[in-house]
Amino acid sequence: MVGERSNPNLKRGRILEVTVVRIAEEYIFVTNEVSKFDGQIAVSEFNDKELKALKVGTTLKAMVYGRGSGSMVLFSKKEAEKIENWTLARDAYRNKLSVIVELSEFGKCDIEEFKTGKTVTEEGYLGRYIDFDVFIPEREISREHTGKKDVKGLQIPVKIIGLRERKKLIIASERLYIHGERAKKMNELLTHLDIGVVLEGKVVRISQKDKFFIVDLEGLNGKLKFENVSWDRYQNPLELIKIGNVLKVVVIDFDKESKEIWLSIKDLSDDPWERVDEYFKPGDPVGGAVYRIFDFGVVIELNENFRALIPNQELTFTRLNKNPATTIKKGDHLSGVIKNIDKENRKILVSIRDEILKKYNIGDTVKGRVVKVEKYGAFIEIEKGFTGLLKVEDISWSNKKQDAASLLEPDMEITVKILSIDNEKRQVDFGLKQIEPDPWDTISSRYPEGAKVKGTVVKVIEAGAFIMLDDYVDAFLHLSKIPVSEGGDWKEKVALDSEIEATVIYVNTRDRKIQISMLDEKIDTDTKRRREIPQTEYVEEKEESVTLGDNFSPGLLEELKKKAEEREKDKKEE
Repeated sequence: MVGERSNPNLKRGRILEVTVVRIAEEYIFVTNEVSKFDGQIAVSEFNDKELKALKVGTTLKAMVYGRGSGSMVLFSKKEAEKIENWTLARDAYRNKLSVIVELSEFGKCDIEEFKTGKTVTEEGYLGRYIDFDVFIPEREISREHTGKKDVKGLQIPVKIIGLRERKKLIIASERLYIHGERAKKMNELLTHLDIGVVLEGKVVRISQKDKFFIVDLEGLNGKLKFENVSWDRYQNPLELIKIGNVLKVVVIDFDKESKEIWLSIKDLSDDPWERVDEYFKPGDPVGGAVYRIFDFGVVIELNENFRALIPNQELTFTRLNKNPATTIKKGDHLSGVIKNIDKENRKILVSIRDEILKKYNIGDTVKGRVVKVEKYGAFIEIEKGFTGLLKVEDISWSNKKQDAASLLEPDMEITVKILSIDNEKRQVDFGLKQIEPDPWDTISSRYPEGAKVKGTVVKVIEAGAFIMLDDYVDAFLHLSKIPVSEGGDWKEKVALDSEIEATVIYVNTRDRKIQISMLDEKIDTDTKRRREIPQTEYVEEKEESVTLGDNFSPGLLEELKKKAEEREKDKKEE
């Protein structure tokens, strides 16, 4: 170039400071007052924003690029910026400074190794720093970004770990930056660390075996034991704290040599149990939502600081042995009374049973729901936690033993009377028939001996038949009291569901027995005791065998024996 020997500032590649003297359509004309030469820069090297800001007198840095027409020197603003920016990257590398890289994609990059000179292909993250390509090998990315593929536009701080001058390629590491930052923060943290210092950290791991959380304090890891999360013994720390949560904690112990730090959340506030007597006393009525359910009981939330246990034995007044989880769910509201407060062990015991017992007395008539039916009776629930037994013999005044399942079914709504309450055994007995008067109290007036009655055959056994006179009363008709012609079958007279007419011949209100006869009999009240005909008890589950001797009165049986002996004597004489 003409003039290069006389003016070393015009050597190609030299970066000079120039001043804008004129802005034309294709070129920006500049001058250097020190070296007394003029030059030009192509307008295409400026973007729209730069052109709008450009004015006569503006100072720029430009690189000597070549020779123009006449004595005009050609300059390049972009090449000057590129050289200066690469110098910045080189300084950051040498001085171990961090730079911000904008990622574009996850892909592959060919890298020339310094030691071997070979070119290898690696996977990683591609991006830009100023005007230069940046490659972050996958092994050098942080845990936070590991595995991410869609990273376009993500800006992250990195440390430069290598430069490829020829390609103007930067090799960087996010992990190295993070390690450096942690080291700085660790030193800073150790300088100010002391018991009682309040910090903020992020939960990074949970050790369920050792029962503590690992909290990243941005420089050091601290340990937060499950027991130091809350003053409440029933609060489940694993439900409160998850990985990634940012926590406010206080240092309760540390060792500078081992760098072991123990943390607490509950010690950020006063222990509420020191003032529990101000809030609760035994006998106080309380209530709350179910917080946790165990095999041995249920925990309810009294307020934000206190929870109480309702043990199984205090949870219900019932003979049904159930796991609480089968009838109670989390969030259900339960009410009871405080039974005991154990400050030393931080326990409040609540009883629902004691609260329930205040509401009911023996003799009360109550409405309930059938929850379970057995042959021997049915369990009736009056309210949640208060269930009692309705025995089969207390269902109906009928003297016929019945199967409860044939009379009652689950979810049936019924009204019963409380017959007994046993607090120690947690037993309640109900009665259904006791709601109505005992029909046997008026049986003598309704069915006096000698009265003509009508009834329906409901059961036939070997000794006779049972006749239902009304809803509560049945009578026994012995086969000897059924008129039949010689050689006839008495059972034809008493077919099931058939109606018969008969006479009451015996009434025993104490044993609830009535005997009837289809014969035309005259009742003698003076010999009433001898007229009773023994009968086998009628049980649906099992029919006992019945013999003739069991069903004849003692007088009639004696007479039959006497006649039999006379017949035997006559045979011997013959």
